[in-house]
Amino acid sequence: STLQQQDLQLRQQLESRPNTLILDTYQEHIEQIYQLSDVYVFPVQEAGNCIDVPVSALEAAACGIPVAATCYGELKELLDKDGFYPITSFDTASFSSLLHRTCEEKCSGRQSVQEYSWDLAVNNLLQYLQEKRSK
Repeated sequence: STLQQQDLQLRQQLESRPNTLILDTYQEHIEQIYQLSDVYVFPVQEAGNCIDVPVSALEAAACGIPVAATCYGELKELLDKDGFYPITSFDTASFSSLLHRTCEEKCSGRQSVQEYSWDLAVNNLLQYLQEKRSK
């Protein structure tokens, strides 16, 4: 969100909590933050609250972290793949059960996001350019 869109009261409440840290600057080794986690939760439900291909969810999966996510944007295509768990309800019992299951199964989504890798994107682009040049 932009500075104008931020909920400063919510931010103050979160910062006053024990054991809560808000990271809102560039992190050179973001993979280390993901690797500290048991599960990555992506709760976005409404269009416009995130880009259609949530990079953070892809990064978490690429780091081997299971992803619990809503059926949002491109994540719809990943929710039936290894390491991705659909959030179908936010009621306490259902959500808690889902988080426990993701942690117990320890299923990585790394293979599931390989098609989004930079290496594959660059190879596809180079192949396209080579085919275009040879015509």
